[in-house]
Amino acid sequence: FIRLVVSSVQISNTLPGGVIRLYLSFQPPWRLVRRQETLLMFGHHGEILKINLGSGDISREQFDEAFGRKFLGGNGLAAKLIYDNVPADADPLGPDNALVFAVGPVTDTPVWGSSRGHAAAISPQTGLFADSNFGGKFAVIQKRTGFDAIFINGCSDTPVYLLITEDGAEVKDAAWLWGKDTE
Repeated sequence: FIRLVVSSVQISNTLPGGVIRLYLSFQPPWRLVRRQETLLMFGHHGEILKINLGSGDISREQFDEAFGRKFLGGNGLAAKLIYDNVPADADPLGPDNALVFAVGPVTDTPVWGSSRGHAAAISPQTGLFADSNFGGKFAVIQKRTGFDAIFINGCSDTPVYLLITEDGAEVKDAAWLWGKDTE
């Protein structure tokens, strides 16, 4: 990717109708930008939210520019998290498996088709890595929370739901929803 920055425009009247000359400078997208005393990568927040539903543990992990470049996009990030955190012999329907929602550096930008995200896990059908690319508002909202990936594993003894905001996550009681339908 190359970010294009117009540094100056010069209009010449030597030709009929004039000629517009654009003097362009190119800046790499991985340039680090300092914002609100936090070092951010262009396109990434550099933060992964990990939630264990069994223990209720919630943690944040940071990643750097090199990691973001190596595992580019939601699919690359999700695959790396599954590879590093899910045992090879994990039961796909058990608490050792994980569900990962990940977004890439282009998500929530003016680029056409940038409202995309990835969901990944170990497939119960094959026992192998499986992912799905999805669209809609979920990926954009996830990106705006500041988390490039949300890694969920474990199994709760009671019905719960996740409340995820810019401040982190909360595992909330969902007993009041149990047994209800959508009507």
